[in-house]
Amino acid sequence: MDILQIATVVYLLPFVSYVACTELANVEEDPKSAGVATFVLQEEFDRYTGYWWCPLAEPTLGGGKILRILYEENDESEVEVIHVTSPMLETRRTDSFRYPKTGTANPKVTFKLSEITIASDGT
Repeated sequence: MDILQIATVVYLLPFVSYVACTELANVEEDPKSAGVATFVLQEEFDRYTGYWWCPLAEPTLGGGKILRILYEENDESEVEVIHVTSPMLETRRTDSFRYPKTGTANPKVTFKLSEITIASDGT
């Protein structure tokens, strides 16, 4: 893996300094995500990211390289939203999660491969 690059979800950023991440969208309003592990992947496989870097960069003719990242796109539109009371949340009484209960719809998952070409000067 190229140590001069860092991925957050499916964004590729030059690793120059710390970048603050913004809060994810509300699960009730936006049931689609990319690069985030679904509940099943988190619960059953202890996997908390939904993307995988190819460990080898492919060189290009101009001295650059091609990086590849496999990521999952999730559509949880059909997954039931549950509301859980949390004493840790000061601004609201409950937190919402999309949770596939037994016998109900699971997320629709598609795997995609993205190629990122980096020029020899790093751009």
